[in-house]
Amino acid sequence: MKNLSLFVSAFALFTSSASAIDCGTLPSCESLGYNDIVAQCPRKSIKCPFDTAKGTCLHEAAVGEVAYFAGPIGNAESKGWLPCDGKTYPRTKYPELAAFLDKHPTKNDSSSYGNPFCNNIYHASTCSADTFAVPDYRGYFLKVTGMWDGKKSTNTNFKGGTVLGLADAAKAPQNEQLPNITGTMKYIAHGAMYNAVCTGAFKTTVLTGSINRGNAGGEGPTENITFDASNSSSVYTNSGHVIPANYSVYAYIYAGKVVK
Repeated sequence: MKNLSLFVSAFALFTSSASAIDCGTLPSCESLGYNDIVAQCPRKSIKCPFDTAKGTCLHEAAVGEVAYFAGPIGNAESKGWLPCDGKTYPRTKYPELAAFLDKHPTKNDSSSYGNPFCNNIYHASTCSADTFAVPDYRGYFLKVTGMWDGKKSTNTNFKGGTVLGLADAAKAPQNEQLPNITGTMKYIAHGAMYNAVCTGAFKTTVLTGSINRGNAGGEGPTENITFDASNSSSVYTNSGHVIPANYSVYAYIYAGKVVK
C-alpha cells in the first residue's frame, strides 16, 4: 500500500504540472535562432523545422571580404561573390554589402561616411540613390593600409612621402611608376683646363687634364650637363614605386545575402 500511495502522489503531481503546458504552441523560428530567409542565402542554409522558408545562412566568408581565385567563378553573383570590377548593383539586391561599404570614410576624418567607389574621378561607376559600386581592383596590387582610428589611417603615399587618410587611399589608386634618376655635371673653365662638379646621379669628379679651350687667356662660360631619366621614358617619375614580377588572378568581394 505504501508503494501505491507514492505512485498516486507522483501521478497527481505530474498531471497538475502538465496542465500548465500548452503542447499546441510551437516556438518561433526566431526564438530558435533562425533569423534569415532561406531564399536569400547565397549558398547553403539550415532550415527552421517549423517554417522551411526561414533558416540560418551558412556564409562562405564575411561580408566585404576580398578573395583571390585562380579562375572566374561560375554564376558568381548568385553565390554571393561579386567581381571587383567597379560595377554598380541595386542596393535592394545586395543589402548587406551596400550597408558595409556605406560605413567607409569618405573624408579623412570621422565626419562623413559612404561608398568611396561611387562618383569620383578615379572610378567610372556612377551611383544613384538606389545603387552602389564595388571596388575596381583590376590591374592593381593591393596594399594593406593602416587601421582606421576614426581620424585617419597611416597609409604611406610613396609619391610624396605623405600620409593619406583611408578615404583618399580608397579613391585614388597609385599608378605604376619607377623612381626618377637625376643629376648635374657642372664644368668650370680655368684657363686651359676644365674642372667638373657633379651632383645627383653623377659622381663628383675634378678634371685635371690639360684640355685646351683654344683661348687660354681668360675664363670661359660655365656649362651644365644634366641627366634626367624621365626625358627618355615617362615610366620614370618621383614616386619610388617599383613593380615586381607578378601573376594575374581574379578578385571577388563577398556580398552576403542575395535578394532575388
